[in-house]
Amino acid sequence: MGPPPEMGTTVSNEVTSISSMQLDWMKKKLKLSNEQEPAVDKITREYVTKVLALKKKENYKGNTDPAKKAAESERNEALKKILTEKQFSKFDKNKAILDNAFDNAGTGGMPPPPPGQ
Repeated sequence: MGPPPEMGTTVSNEVTSISSMQLDWMKKKLKLSNEQEPAVDKITREYVTKVLALKKKENYKGNTDPAKKAAESERNEALKKILTEKQFSKFDKNKAILDNAFDNAGTGGMPPPPPGQ
């Protein structure tokens, strides 16, 4: 049967939103070249699409989920072929920041302000 038609747009908007946040971060922090950007964008979109689909499953185990680990591993291998060693090392150290994009997508992409602000 599948999801109702209006569900499809929410998912694709969420994929676009999260992918854009991650790509923007990588452009700034990893200083992606014009040649790297489209490839990194494609890899990121595929990864985000997979993770969002996994999160909707009833038995999803978060970061310990084997399917999420497989998707991460796939993304990392693909990025390794595109990024320089220095870029990949920086990416690898900051993956947790990129994963925050999944939690912040619904709030406009920015983390909430600190308490008292």
